[in-house]
Amino acid sequence: MQAIKSESAHRINKALGRGGRVWQDESFDHVLRNEESLNQKIAYVLENPVRAGLVGNALEYGWFWHQLDGSRETA
Repeated sequence: MQAIKSESAHRINKALGRGGRVWQDESFDHVLRNEESLNQKIAYVLENPVRAGLVGNALEYGWFWHQLDGSRETA
C-alpha cells in the first residue's frame, strides 16, 4: 500500500504543479463479508468526489469508471 500511495502522491503533485502531502497517515482495513457490503463500500467511494464538492454527480468525475457487460467504460 505504501508504494501505491507514494507513487500516486508524486504523480498527483506533479500533475497539479504542487508539493506536499496527499494521503492521510493511517489506513483502515475492513473485511468485506458479502456482496451487499462490497456494493455499499463501492457506492461510498464513488460518492467521495461529490462529498468533496469536486462534482455534482459521481459520473462527472474524470477518474470515475464502471464496468458494464464485461467491458470497461469511463464516464
